[in-house]
Amino acid sequence: MRLVNKSNIISGLVLILIFTLSAFLRVYAIADRPFHNDEGVNYFFIESLFKSGYYEYSHENYHGPTYFYLCALANFLFGREEFGHRMAAIIPSICIVFAPFLAGRLFSFWQKVTMSLLLAVSSSSVYYGRYSIHESLLVFLIIWFLFAVARWFEFRKPQVLIEIGFVLGAIIATKETYIVFLFSAAISLFIVYGPVKFFKLINEQIEYFLLGLGALLTVVVVFYSGFFQHSVGIRELLFGVQQWVGRGHSDVGHHKPFWYYADVFETTEPQVVLGLIPIVITLVFYLLSAVGVLKTSKADNSRGFLFQTRNFLIQGFPTTVDRVMVLFSLFFVIQFLVYSYVPYKTPWLIINLSVPALMAGSILIFRITSVVPGQKVISNSLYLVILFSLSFYMLKFNFRSSALGSLAQYVNPVGDYGDNNPFAYVHTRDDMVQLGEEIKEYSKIHKETRVLVGTKAYWPLPFYIRERDGKIGYLADANPENEKNNYDILILEPGKNFTDPQWTKKFYHLADNQSSEVYFRR
Repeated sequence: MRLVNKSNIISGLVLILIFTLSAFLRVYAIADRPFHNDEGVNYFFIESLFKSGYYEYSHENYHGPTYFYLCALANFLFGREEFGHRMAAIIPSICIVFAPFLAGRLFSFWQKVTMSLLLAVSSSSVYYGRYSIHESLLVFLIIWFLFAVARWFEFRKPQVLIEIGFVLGAIIATKETYIVFLFSAAISLFIVYGPVKFFKLINEQIEYFLLGLGALLTVVVVFYSGFFQHSVGIRELLFGVQQWVGRGHSDVGHHKPFWYYADVFETTEPQVVLGLIPIVITLVFYLLSAVGVLKTSKADNSRGFLFQTRNFLIQGFPTTVDRVMVLFSLFFVIQFLVYSYVPYKTPWLIINLSVPALMAGSILIFRITSVVPGQKVISNSLYLVILFSLSFYMLKFNFRSSALGSLAQYVNPVGDYGDNNPFAYVHTRDDMVQLGEEIKEYSKIHKETRVLVGTKAYWPLPFYIRERDGKIGYLADANPENEKNNYDILILEPGKNFTDPQWTKKFYHLADNQSSEVYFRR
């Protein structure tokens, strides 16, 4: 008698291999890249959370509290060093890889595997999966939400409404850009499923809808109130979106042209263009249906025309798989247009675009097999080309030559930060890590070492000299003559011309936007 099904063993091994690959790519040589200043700021918030026992949300910090609690848990479990801090991004990034398995019966096991493999080696997903910021957690929750809503529409199970409410609450509690997500998701779902079906289902399942709404409100209130220790946080939530929208048009230092994200994709991950193809196909069907409806519809029934056109569109994609493909493709395109329109742009927003685009593209590839008879070889070959080309770009923009070893001669990596890496953004340089090490060594000899940070920009330096907490002063553009008697190390803006013979000077390029002259008391 067989106790274990052979196919289950194969499936289990495949999942283990995908997990191993995705985890390895997100952990390997992770200490090579210095903390970005935002990672240092997040570490500061985590330290405050440990001291107070909760995260004190303020709309001036924009981002919601869920990531900080996840980060505190990761720091507690894995240590309060670089690795532990970044585990809060690594774990959600691995969850993104396995997000297709949240689709339930929407896809077969092997269809889910094809999507997961592309996400495992996605250049942008790996880069920001090694980067302790909110984005990977947010994107995982977004993909979970889209799959949950699709399952609800397709299979009409009322219990899914509770899951949808919980996930939507977590999205709102993670980052203020949920407003862009809600706008993009609402339009995408309206086009694919239509409002009539939505309100009909809600009416049929009103009890579960209310339970889902309760789950949403519970998650939002619990996190924003700091687990009922900071009720002001709930009021602050109402100002978060307004703050972000205002910054989106006022913070000119971060303004970039409309095609910024497209240019980054062209350099780092051109394969995302696959996510656009389902929309092109959709438009062709839409135009064909419009022509057909105009010829057959009764006069001046514009409402009938619009709904008949939409129905023809859905009939053009008659299967569940096709509808989900169009949903992800639409979501990718709408988010791209919205984020491109907003002048304030940062590169980590890219995984909000690349992940749904690669999922739509993956579905498109394996749909070729079922739509066009005899094309399995072509679709499989196309998939392998995409997979290997994604891997090439991933290695090129995520690792240094020293980490790649002999592979470097084939990949010609640009490194994990620097002017040639579009993913890097006003990034910390190795000099900052080196300065932290030198201060640590100096302090081993001089136990009472006091450090003055006198530069205009200094994050994440406080993380690298955290062992001196309580003996660090901060004074932007400090005058060394006034401070030399109070400190043993002066980290200053260049050009101070401090020439006291009792001090030695070294130059450090701390970050893309900050250099410093550092003086050590002899």
